[in-house]
Amino acid sequence: EDLGPTVDPEEPQDGDDMPLVPADTRQDLGPEDAREAMEVLLDEWHAQGRTTITPADLLAYSEEIGRKTTWIKNQIRDMRAEGRLVEDLNAKKPGTYKIRPRELAGV
Repeated sequence: EDLGPTVDPEEPQDGDDMPLVPADTRQDLGPEDAREAMEVLLDEWHAQGRTTITPADLLAYSEEIGRKTTWIKNQIRDMRAEGRLVEDLNAKKPGTYKIRPRELAGV
């Protein structure tokens, strides 16, 4: 069976200079823009009828938010302090938060 032309593994090949793993596509946003991206996600989810989230829900959007996990977790803490997210004590899963609309949270 003919497998086509042979390639010398010692010779450079097209694509040898390409990274094996794609570069991080995260576009870092400034803190205000990143916070607004989180607020927009919460607004969209609330408008769709979703009433609760977990930190994992926001962390799944870290690339769109443009910030790393620790920063997002700190914002969740701040949103709790501001009343934007309220712990759902009746939830089966700990760390579940009710989404309060911006106007009710005063954000």
